[in-house]
Amino acid sequence: EMTSSLVGSEMCIRDSSNDLWYLRDDIGVEKTYAIFNSHLDSGKSIMISLFLTFKYEYSFALFAKVLADLIQVLLPLLTKALVNFVEQKILNGGKVNKGIGYAIGCAVLVCINGILGNHSLYHSMLVGAKVKAILTKSLLEKSTKTSEESRKDFTTSKVTSLMGTDLTRLEFSIGFLPMGFAIPLPVIIAIALV
Repeated sequence: EMTSSLVGSEMCIRDSSNDLWYLRDDIGVEKTYAIFNSHLDSGKSIMISLFLTFKYEYSFALFAKVLADLIQVLLPLLTKALVNFVEQKILNGGKVNKGIGYAIGCAVLVCINGILGNHSLYHSMLVGAKVKAILTKSLLEKSTKTSEESRKDFTTSKVTSLMGTDLTRLEFSIGFLPMGFAIPLPVIIAIALV
């Protein structure tokens, strides 16, 4: 009997007869590794192959981060308009229609900013984990097919170090890279507004 889990938008499927969890094909290593290998076999470098394998998911993470940062930069303008409206309302009286619109606009922008920021981090970290899984699988496959001579250069401890330390660093750098790419545009806009 197969049942779905709500963990991570139904990422896992449980086979209760074996008491095991299976990942969906789009997040499992087998399908993604085959796509990565097809790019790698066509003569592309590892970085280009990784980008082509995850171009849509990673581009979405970058786009979401840029939008979240833009909202964060532009939100003080709406807050300033709300504060100015409240000051004018206190001094001159009048209707509160515009003030309600400003307040709702601020609340909506804060929510959208949070959602976009979280989606950006989620997708970029998921891509980082997938890259680590793909490169670990590739490294293990290559290490079983190496010659005696190359096993002297790449000992078991060196391969283990690559898998443990270096791939973890790569995973985190891929996860947080959209933050670095997204910085210039909001900074330029913030400087231009001052």
